[in-house]
Amino acid sequence: MRRVVPLAAVAALLSGCAGSAPTREEFTADANRVCREHAKRIAEERRPGALILFADYTAKVLPLLRKQRDEVAELDRTPDVDVEPLLERWDEVLDALERIDRAGNAGEDIGIVMGLRTANAAGTKADAVARRIDVDDCVGFNPVTRTTG
Repeated sequence: MRRVVPLAAVAALLSGCAGSAPTREEFTADANRVCREHAKRIAEERRPGALILFADYTAKVLPLLRKQRDEVAELDRTPDVDVEPLLERWDEVLDALERIDRAGNAGEDIGIVMGLRTANAAGTKADAVARRIDVDDCVGFNPVTRTTG
């Protein structure tokens, strides 16, 4: 004799296993926490005043920034917050900082300057997105323009 399991019971079991999406407030609180934690670590690295020192600086902060980006990307998403535009702008900042790193290692001042301009433009766009989605502690992802205090 076959047992028939009601479809509603199966659906209830499956939905219980899937978990629920966080609220907007939960997501923004988690994202802000991640950004605060990484901002503290990045602030410990002193920003250089000379172009020639930027390669050393970017070599130290790039892994921290990648980790911050990845941790925010891995947070449980809410349909109320579209975080993709922020992640895309952060990727632009990371690309520019990698350009600065390569140029600094090659001793190419113009590459550093162009990378700084690109990083600043991308950082400004990222900051606007962060504010729009209420993750204000994620403003200042670009450490070259990040302010303290």
